[in-house]
Amino acid sequence: MQRLLFAYLALLTFTSASLADDQENCRKNRGPAAISACDRIITSSESSVKSVGTALIDRGQQHYENKNYDKAIADFTRAMTYNPPYVQLAYGNRGNCYYMKEQNDIAIEDYTRAIEIDGQYVAAYTARGLLYEKAGKIKNARADFEQALESKSIFSDTKWGHETARDHLKKLNSE
Repeated sequence: MQRLLFAYLALLTFTSASLADDQENCRKNRGPAAISACDRIITSSESSVKSVGTALIDRGQQHYENKNYDKAIADFTRAMTYNPPYVQLAYGNRGNCYYMKEQNDIAIEDYTRAIEIDGQYVAAYTARGLLYEKAGKIKNARADFEQALESKSIFSDTKWGHETARDHLKKLNSE
């Protein structure tokens, strides 16, 4: 009985360590091995709801970077049902996919939802501002670019959001 209990505990420890490795690889790495790590998290019965949602966002981001927009949209949409931390990224990133597919109205809806969740989401303001500018809604574009510049987000695309908003606002104000 003790051997069986020891084997079970060893298996649990190994599973936890493997899951932790997969979470690290899924989040920080790129390429097929990282996508496989995300797949294992998503399909593991040991994964928490939070980790499945986060892995879906991470895998979706990789699909986006590989220009597999439909796969990315599917992952971001599925992630939303898990309501993981930073669910605003699922909306913002899905908006990016629709932006790339030139489905601008849907992209604006996703950026708006991301902003409703996180009023400091710089990149969502900037991206939505770009779409408003493209549609000729200059007042809306200006408002989004100004809000982007006032906001302070924790995400890695904040620098892009600030620089792009600043450049476009300068251009709009000189016209």
